[in-house]
Amino acid sequence: MSLALDTYKNYYGNTVHFTIIFNIFVLFALLNQINSRVINDDLNILQDINKNPLFIVLVGCEIGA
Repeated sequence: MSLALDTYKNYYGNTVHFTIIFNIFVLFALLNQINSRVINDDLNILQDINKNPLFIVLVGCEIGA
């Protein structure tokens, strides 16, 4: 695995590193949607998430895309 990563890095440069950072940033932004659903000081951010199945479908599609 390390040899494959080194070969890929030598061929493409640092784009691997920047791609991973960008993907983590996008994943954090998508997960922040779940966290910002609750507007009061509740600690359980998943409370009543099953009451809106469209939200679950949209977040799943965004993460999948």
